[in-house]
Amino acid sequence: MIRLSLARGLRTQLVVVFFLVSALSALVAAAVTFHQGRTAIVERAQADALQELRVHLTSRVPDLPADPAEGHPQYISFVSLLQ
Repeated sequence: MIRLSLARGLRTQLVVVFFLVSALSALVAAAVTFHQGRTAIVERAQADALQELRVHLTSRVPDLPADPAEGHPQYISFVSLLQ
């Protein structure tokens, strides 16, 4: 009868450890790649959304001053009420 031994030889132990280290390395590499990819996608989406918002606001109110105090007297009185 053939009896199965559970990793009793040095060669078998080395093969098992090599397999475990390889699997762990592949898992860590996949996790790091996923995290970097997700971060890049989110940053790109945020930058695109911000650019789209800026274009939209610029097209809607191109003549309003950045500082309300430089604008129309109604703006100046409204800002003074807020302060």
